[in-house]
Amino acid sequence: MQDDQFGVRYALAAILESFAEREGDVDGVIAIRAKDLSTAYDYLGIAQLCLDHGREPEALKWAEEGLWQFEDNPDKRLILFASDMYMRIGREEDADKLLWRTFERHPSIELYDRLKSAAGTNRMLAVAVRDRAFALLRAELGKPAGRSGMRWSAPAEILVRLAIAEGLLTEAWMVVNGYGCSEALRDELAEASEHSHPADALKAYARRVERMVGLGGQSNYEDACRIVGTYAAASRGYWRDHAIRRLSR
Repeated sequence: MQDDQFGVRYALAAILESFAEREGDVDGVIAIRAKDLSTAYDYLGIAQLCLDHGREPEALKWAEEGLWQFEDNPDKRLILFASDMYMRIGREEDADKLLWRTFERHPSIELYDRLKSAAGTNRMLAVAVRDRAFALLRAELGKPAGRSGMRWSAPAEILVRLAIAEGLLTEAWMVVNGYGCSEALRDELAEASEHSHPADALKAYARRVERMVGLGGQSNYEDACRIVGTYAAASRGYWRDHAIRRLSR
């Protein structure tokens, strides 16, 4: 019954909103949408509507209210919208604070890229952003999930991805060897490290071959043989001997 009532209310709101839009009644649309602000995305919708109609102060007001209401469960889209609004009106410091505050609790590649892009062509500032982000992630490594300051994140995984993007492959391998990462990310790091860290890369490829052989099946065996064939020369026979040992068991 409740689902039916919700469906009726939603359909009615959509009809009323369409009427208001047809009349060009922006305030009417806002009033209708404001009746249901159960998610941060609802606030973003109103903020974007205001911005689309040249009402920047209102757009920022709705965005900031949404950030406050959902401080413990933020929506990245609303955060980026608010950050763009701050930059748009010359409040770069507020944009920077918002992005860093979010990164500290919910680090992501997208937030890091946004922080780096804000540095522009200033090399020293870009390095400072990188060093700060890496320091924050390093500080979280090894902490129990309940005691980490970062929520719903894997600091090691993010740090490895950032290290690969920045070309800091030695650090990436240190994190992987000390704290682990997904097999897919380990393979990605190996591919990026074939020339700079051949020993680590070869160990990672060996793990991949072991996984494929362990899974069995014609396609996995074929992929394993392809990997062995591709890197046999570079490893001076390592792959050949390793594959023979595995396949002869």
